[in-house]
Amino acid sequence: MTEDVTAPYAITSISRAPSCGRSYHLVATCGRDGHVRVWKLRPSSLDDERMEGPEEAKLSGSVVADSDHHKFEHSTS
Repeated sequence: MTEDVTAPYAITSISRAPSCGRSYHLVATCGRDGHVRVWKLRPSSLDDERMEGPEEAKLSGSVVADSDHHKFEHSTS
């Protein structure tokens, strides 16, 4: 992940949306902190993967939406 996101809570549920031709994946997480977060995940650039080695795929991600107890905030990034 490109952001250093520390989760001080347990994630209790996770769901993904098929990419359907998009260049990124959407993943939703629910946590014991009462938040539902939607994450946008993209494959890292090929240059980064070559430098790190082929043993596992690398992703970069960011939170694009965060809902806290029915208060919804949407990021335009």
